[in-house]
Amino acid sequence: MRIRISISSSTSSYNIEADKIIIDLGVLESKSTINVNYDLSVNNDVQEGSVIESNTTLTSNNIAEVKLERSLVVGSSPFLNSKIELNDLNGGKIEVGDKVEYVINIENTGTSAASNLNIENIIPSALEYISGTGTINGSLLADNDGDLVLENRYNLWFFKSR
Repeated sequence: MRIRISISSSTSSYNIEADKIIIDLGVLESKSTINVNYDLSVNNDVQEGSVIESNTTLTSNNIAEVKLERSLVVGSSPFLNSKIELNDLNGGKIEVGDKVEYVINIENTGTSAASNLNIENIIPSALEYISGTGTINGSLLADNDGDLVLENRYNLWFFKSR
C-alpha cells in the first residue's frame, strides 16, 4: 500500500496501522483551518458497483467526539460529494434559544445523473425546525405541517435549540 499524506499544520504527526491512519494535529486555533489530504488506491479485486464506506472520527480533550461518514460507489455512476455545516447564527458558544443553521451541500462529480435524490436529516431532540426557513438553491420551500418535502437538490434548515 502506498499512501501520500499532506498536512497543513506544523505540529502534526501521524501513524499508519493496519486499517487506519491516526493523525495528531495538535491545536486548531479558533477561526482556523487544517487541511489533511492523502491518497489511497482501490484494490484490484473490488467489483464495479461495490460501495466503499469511509469513517472518520475527530476527537479533542474539550469537545464531544465528531463522526464523519462518506460512501463511494466503484464504477461509472453518480458520485456525490456532500458537506454539512452547522453555524451558530447568534455567534459565540451554543446556548439555549440560539438559532443553528444547517447547510447541506451536495455535488455530483460522477459520469451520470443521480435520479430520485433524497435527503433525510434526523433532527436532534435538542433542536426543533423553525417553520418557513427551508430553502433549495436560495428558493424558499413551502412547509408541509412543519415538515419539508425535498426533491433532487440540497437544502438549508434553521433549527432552534430547545
